[in-house]
Amino acid sequence: MRGPATAALVDVSECELIVKGTLAGKQRGWVRYLGGVFLSDKGAEPTLSDAALRALALVPGQELTYTCVPHGSGLRMGIDRDEDGVRDADDNCPATPNPGQQDSDFDGIGNACDPVNGTTSTTSTTVPTTSSTTIASTTTSTIATTSTIATTSTIATTSSTTTPTTTPTTTPTTSSTTSTTLPTPGCAPAPQSGCVAAGRALLSINEKNPGNERFKGTLQNLAAATTQANFGDPVGGSTRYDVCIYNQAGALVAEMTVDRALQTCGTRPCWKPVSTLGYRYTDKNAAADGIKSIVAKSGVFGKGSLKLKGANRLSKGQASLPTGIAGALQVGATLQVVTDDAGCFDAVVTTVKKSSSTEFIGSTP
Repeated sequence: MRGPATAALVDVSECELIVKGTLAGKQRGWVRYLGGVFLSDKGAEPTLSDAALRALALVPGQELTYTCVPHGSGLRMGIDRDEDGVRDADDNCPATPNPGQQDSDFDGIGNACDPVNGTTSTTSTTVPTTSSTTIASTTTSTIATTSTIATTSTIATTSSTTTPTTTPTTTPTTSSTTSTTLPTPGCAPAPQSGCVAAGRALLSINEKNPGNERFKGTLQNLAAATTQANFGDPVGGSTRYDVCIYNQAGALVAEMTVDRALQTCGTRPCWKPVSTLGYRYTDKNAAADGIKSIVAKSGVFGKGSLKLKGANRLSKGQASLPTGIAGALQVGATLQVVTDDAGCFDAVVTTVKKSSSTEFIGSTP
C-alpha cells in the first residue's frame, strides 16, 4: 500500500501498521502504536499523529509506504530490526543486537559491526638431522615449508643415516585485547537518544506546600520487549539509576540519583527482585535525592514499565528531593530513567493538564 491515504483503509485489528520512506535523504521508519499515534525509529522524537505523518509525505521525494504486517512483527519491521531495544536511527549497529551500544574505537560503528581483528600466532620448529654410514652411498633430503595465515612453520630436514638430533622449539606470543564502553553515569545536559520510549507516561510535580514537595513519574507500555537484564542488577551487581527531568527545550532542570546497589534501607535491602521480571527499590527515609520507590518490570512489547515516587518531609528531616521543578516545566517535559550499565527509558510529555509555579501535571499521549 503506497501513500498516506491508504492508512485510513487498513484494519489495524487484523495486523500491525508500519510506515517506511526517505526523509532528508535518509531511510526512516514508524510503527503505529496505542491511541493511533506513530513511534519513529529515533528515540528522542515525539510520537506523530496520522495527520502529521501524512503531511511529511506531501513533500516531493518523501513519499511514504504504509504496510500491514503480521502481529508481533511491527516493531522489528518498522523501527528496531535487530530487536535490541535501540531504535534503528539511533543504533550504531542496526542489523546486529547490541543493546549496550559499545563502540571501543569511537568510530560511530558498534563493536558488534566492526571488522574482527584476528590474533597472530607464530610458531617456529627447526629439526636438523645428520647421519652417515660406511656404505658408499649418501642420501640427502631437504624439505622446507612456509605457511602464513596466523601461523608460520619452518621445517628443515637433512638426512643421510646416523643419529645425532637437535630439536629447538620456539612459541612466541598470542595477544588479544577486548574493551567495553559503558554508558556515562548521570543525566546528560540534554535528553539521551536511543532510550526505550513509553507509550503512556505521567509526570506529576506538587510543590504547593514547602517542605512537603512530591514527585511521581510513570513510564508504561514500553515500546520494546524487555527483560530483567535491561534494568541492570542493583540486587547482586552495582547498577545506578538516574532520574532526569528536562523542559520542553531539552534543558536539564532536575536530576535524582539512586546509587544504592547492595545497600540496606533501614534494616532491609534497598533493592529486591520482582520475581524474574525486574526490581523494586524502597526507602522510607528518601535518603537518595528524595526517591522513595522505584518499580521496574519487564515484559513483551507494550508491557514493560517503570514507576517512581519521591517526596520531602521536612518534619522528619527529609529534604533532599530537588525543588523548583514545576516552575521550569510550563508547556512540556521529557522524563528519562537512565542506568549506568544497562538500558534507558523515557517519554516526551506533551499533554499538559496543570502548569503553575508550584504544580505540573503532564502525560503521554
